[in-house]
Amino acid sequence: MKYTTDMKLRWVDEYINNRPISFPESINTSAKRHNFMSHIREWAKLFRRHGVCGLQKHEQKVFTLDEKVAAITRVKNGEPKRSVSSSLEIGFSVLNNWIKVYSKSGLDGLKSLGTRRGRPPMKKKQECKPKSVNLTDEEKKTFANAELMAENEALREKLRLAELEVKLLKKVKALLEDSKEEDPER
Repeated sequence: MKYTTDMKLRWVDEYINNRPISFPESINTSAKRHNFMSHIREWAKLFRRHGVCGLQKHEQKVFTLDEKVAAITRVKNGEPKRSVSSSLEIGFSVLNNWIKVYSKSGLDGLKSLGTRRGRPPMKKKQECKPKSVNLTDEEKKTFANAELMAENEALREKLRLAELEVKLLKKVKALLEDSKEEDPER
């Protein structure tokens, strides 16, 4: 079910002020309530970080391959997935999908995720500017390290491909020389 900004705001207010949560009628089992509470906690984090704008729907951002690799690297370095997805303003499941695809198919798999699928987005209704985020020095260093690690990984992949190309060219050259020795008329 899709929830409006007002509904999310009401539940976040109840959660932040430690009041009983007024669950929707469809949330009628303890498992569903537990799952719904994880959504409320996520909305509360978005609200604390970005205000009401964090609870509103936004135009879908397209991430570059480097940004995806940097996010995956942050998770591999021990940062919680919820924290990474929240800081990038993406859904938890989106980050999980990136990690799953990267584990199975590597960089090629992540590249294929860049193609847009589904229904085209509707026109923008209103511009919503998030509050500026003040990062601590430690967070800045962590982010810079993640960016450097992602860049390093991309450069290593380029180097690996270049080395493979050199090996292939050497083999072709050797084969051509061998064939010339066997048949000098060529």
